[in-house]
Formats: sequence, structure tokens, C-alpha cells
Amino acid sequence: MKTRERLEAVIDQIDLDEFSSYYFRRGYGEKIGVWDDGSLTVIGASEIIENDRLLITFRCPGIGNLDSTTITDGFVEEVEDDDGNITYRAIGGKTVYANLDEVIDAYLEVGDIGWWVDDWREQLLSLADEEDEERRLNPTDDDY
Repeated sequence: MKTRERLEAVIDQIDLDEFSSYYFRRGYGEKIGVWDDGSLTVIGASEIIENDRLLITFRCPGIGNLDSTTITDGFVEEVEDDDGNITYRAIGGKTVYANLDEVIDAYLEVGDIGWWVDDWREQLLSLADEEDEERRLNPTDDDY
């Protein structure tokens, strides 16, 4: 069975809160592995897993490389103190977050991640298509 078909069979079982948490918090190069039962695992940047149950891996941008405006815009505003330290204050509120990790925690609790879902879904399916094409162009003994 092709990777895309296997992924389509479980894509609705993926825990999107868990996926979001991994995606926003992990370091550059770390990957989210999607297993054939829809469960997720974090794979280190240099770690390789050879397992037929692992359907696809999705590379995380790294919290330091993340375009934080996708989270902060409309949710918090940056506040710089006299010493040049940056904190974040909830728009229209008094809550102050010390760093981007705290903002991400709050955003995942109360923010709308629905707009990410379709994008992630399409990216995962696209990666599955690439995997299937790679197997078509470079078959191995396991593919027969």
C-alpha cells in the first residue's frame, strides 16, 4: 500500500493538539513522526528510525526560527522594559508572558489553531506523495 493511502487512513486520528505542541516547541531539525495508527513521536534531528510503521516525518522549524508573528499577531504585544528585555502582554488584558514559550502555551490553550490544520494536512499528504514518488523511482526489494 502506498504511503499516501496509509496516511489518509489515519490522518483524522492524529491528535492535533499534540501535533501543534510538538511543532511549535521543538528545536530546529527535530521531526514529528506519524505512525500507522495516527500516534505521534518526536524524532531527534540526527536520529533515524527504520520501521515500516513510521509513515512520514514532518520537520519542525525550531522555536528560534519560528515566525512568531503567526502566534503573536492579534494575541499579544511585545513590551520592552527599560533594560531592553522583551515580554509579551495579552492584547486587551493584563496577563504578561515572560517568553515565547509561555505565549505558545497560552495560545495553544485559548487560540484558534484551526487555520493551521488544513495547511499541516496538505503538507503531510504532500510528503507522502514525495515518498511514494521516491519509491517508484528507486524501488527496493521491499517494494516488490
